[in-house]
Amino acid sequence: MQTLEGQSAVEQLRDMATSFHALKTKRDNALDECGIGHDVEDRLRLGNEAIADFLGKLAQRLYGQLYYDHLTNVPCGILSRWEVSPETQVQRSIAGALGALVKWDIMEARLLAANILEDVNDHGTAKMLRELKD
Repeated sequence: MQTLEGQSAVEQLRDMATSFHALKTKRDNALDECGIGHDVEDRLRLGNEAIADFLGKLAQRLYGQLYYDHLTNVPCGILSRWEVSPETQVQRSIAGALGALVKWDIMEARLLAANILEDVNDHGTAKMLRELKD
């Protein structure tokens, strides 16, 4: 069976396989030059899965915090209704999701807090947090 370009299907498959191999070799050489492992796809996939998992948990926390604040924290006097704003609910939700991310481990939470402080250029406080021991 001939294709419009005059190549058989087998020839086209062979050309595609050769092109694929050439591209893979080129990619592997580029990874080697940059010092990046050949397992980069797996690491990226695992990273993307972890991000998606965290974002799902964060969304659950965001909606849950909204109801928890209005139905529990305010009626119990933990927060006044004036302390419950969209901004504070988002912050408490993020804090809860990050606590879950570090599995409520105090040292891991301190390291995460230090990373946040580094991000806002509070290097001195970040250093102090990193130096804290149990």
